[in-house]
Amino acid sequence: MKNNILITIILFSISCLNAQVDLSKLSNDQSTLSNDQLDAIRLQLQNQTEEANSIDQIELPQDVNSLTKIEIQPSEIQPSEIEPSEEPIENNFFGYNFLSGPISFFDNIPTPKNYKLGSGDEIILSLWGETNSRESFILNKEGAIYYSNIGFINLSNKNIEDTEELLTQKLSKIYSNLKDGKTKLVVELGKTKSINIYLTGQVNKPGINLIHPFSDIFSALVQSGGINTNGSLRKVTLIRDGKIQRTFDFYTFFLNGFNSFSDDRLLDGDIIHIPPVEKRVEINGSVLSPSTFELLPGESFSDLLFFASGYTKDSGKTITLIQTTPKELRISDDFAKKTLNLNIDQDLDNITINNGDIFIVNSINDVESKVSVFGRVKNEGEFFISENFSLKSLLELAGGFEICFFKESINTSEIVILRKNTDTYFNEEFIIDYKDSNNFILKPNDKVLVYSNSNYLYSKTYKISGEVKNPGTYQVTKGFSISDAINKAEA
Repeated sequence: MKNNILITIILFSISCLNAQVDLSKLSNDQSTLSNDQLDAIRLQLQNQTEEANSIDQIELPQDVNSLTKIEIQPSEIQPSEIEPSEEPIENNFFGYNFLSGPISFFDNIPTPKNYKLGSGDEIILSLWGETNSRESFILNKEGAIYYSNIGFINLSNKNIEDTEELLTQKLSKIYSNLKDGKTKLVVELGKTKSINIYLTGQVNKPGINLIHPFSDIFSALVQSGGINTNGSLRKVTLIRDGKIQRTFDFYTFFLNGFNSFSDDRLLDGDIIHIPPVEKRVEINGSVLSPSTFELLPGESFSDLLFFASGYTKDSGKTITLIQTTPKELRISDDFAKKTLNLNIDQDLDNITINNGDIFIVNSINDVESKVSVFGRVKNEGEFFISENFSLKSLLELAGGFEICFFKESINTSEIVILRKNTDTYFNEEFIIDYKDSNNFILKPNDKVLVYSNSNYLYSKTYKISGEVKNPGTYQVTKGFSISDAINKAEA
């Protein structure tokens, strides 16, 4: 019978022939590296040159069921290695987006106290008391209304309060009880006329524009398409009857919320003029609101920094200034730009700022403070460490050493630490027992390899099938042979 037995013996062990793992994804991978994989990493890190230690790929032997490459990513570029851009960010001009959104007006918004009546406006005149009536009137081209038994009453350029006083005076001729207060008179604004304003200079829709009569200069620009990016936001000029009425600086509104324009209602025929920008300077890098800002004569770096909302928490003490020499001061276009390195401790307000200058606030350099853990832990990957950080503290973060059944699966007597060595291309290797780990202080870039306890974690089995009494899977014992396996299945 034994001659007809078909025996298949499959030994399962910890060996991971030619396995491969993507090291760049270890922190997100729940699986752990096997001892063989750790050995492969350890061997290559020990035998490669320093250049090889930072190569893009470290290849482990390939598993028959896996085609994934193992990759070690190159170290991150430090801020000091990045060349600053000399060109401003295109269309990164501060403030113009405030004027680009849609705006809606409603008939029920309150009438401003200083609103002046004009041709096309509708007023509603109400009388109540001994006399009760309610009539509506539309101002004609001359700004007047016609009232029976009185005639034309000119209300042009009068506000509502002045209109009530004038109508009370006029209507008292036919309603004597208006004088003694027995009849009350109230004027309300009904439908309003649009007003014509003129936009000149650097605007998106130059020429005549129809706007809502309650508009101020800001809302008028929004309704009329806004200012183009060549136009000044800080010298917005209102011209009335051939004279400059006021000049507005919108930065006070954009940056501080101070509204200096709402009390100046536009009148029919007003002109809004937008001159071109004279000086525009960019500030970027470690500031809270990097952008390109318009500077007025006399404004300094402190003003520019205020516009950018100040430094970030990661800003350093150095500033790179890429300065453009004005045309009239250039010897040659080849020397039109120069780079200056400034320190924030010096008086930067004494620096001459030219149109087109770029300030780059440099950030502090990152300090390398990471170590890597691979192998039989709960959380493989990179961890940030502080000064005098022990191996034990790191292993507690990686997890598994405080869980009884999990700790038994770890080879706690041989924890391997690989450390870069300034005197040689090869890594320095330390083998530490877990019980001594509290006394071992880690350094940045250390790689910690935690091996499995194969005797505890894995058992070897064999499978027997065919013409035997008890086919199945059995544990391999020390010194077992094929005849022992057959005899066990026949028992």
